[in-house]
Amino acid sequence: MPSPARTYTRSGRSRTRRDPFAELAERLKAFSRNVLLRAGGGAMIFMAFWLVVSLATFSISDPSFNTATPAPVSNLGGAPGAIMADLLLQFIGGAAFLLPAPLVIWGAVAMLKGAPDETPADFWLRLAMAPAAVLAGAAFLASWPAPADWPYIVGVGGLVGGVLYDGVAGLLGFVGTGFARALAGGLFAMAALVSYSVLCGLTRDRLAAAWWAAEDAALALRDAAEGLRERFAGQADDEADDEEY
Repeated sequence: MPSPARTYTRSGRSRTRRDPFAELAERLKAFSRNVLLRAGGGAMIFMAFWLVVSLATFSISDPSFNTATPAPVSNLGGAPGAIMADLLLQFIGGAAFLLPAPLVIWGAVAMLKGAPDETPADFWLRLAMAPAAVLAGAAFLASWPAPADWPYIVGVGGLVGGVLYDGVAGLLGFVGTGFARALAGGLFAMAALVSYSVLCGLTRDRLAAAWWAAEDAALALRDAAEGLRERFAGQADDEADDEEY
């Protein structure tokens, strides 16, 4: 009787070969993302300091879109800084000074951490808070009286802030004009505070950590100052003893 046929199978681990060019392309892509994001972070920090300098050295007599003058530009941000400061102060007023801090924070995070593997879940929320924080801040500043040296016809909230504040105060006018304007200012203040905190990533845990870090730094400075004082006092005593001998 013929023996049954036997089948032999070769056992072994299946190997999946990966295309080296595809792996190299992925690494180059990740490297380029990191480089671009870190460079973008540096550009954001530079822009933040440029904005601070331009806003701080703003002069209404500098040439801009609505001021034609042959006088040289006195703004330390140059002609672009004079134009940018003029536009920002006219449209959003003092809320323009809210812009540099988020630029520095976001730029520093981008430079330190590079490109993440996945976009964080709160990224889009924080990004959406940027216009909300600036507009609410401008509307809140519009509730303040303009100082004597304010160079524009519009208030310190700028054109946009004045329109928003007057619109909301008009909607609340049924409670009385004075109370409506105070209520509108308070609402915009709370909205600006919340949205700006979210934009800058100022969560409760981070604020607590910053507080404890500041307290530790203050204690360290106090200990260092006491140590220096004791050292100098000891040296003075030694010199006094030497003079006695």
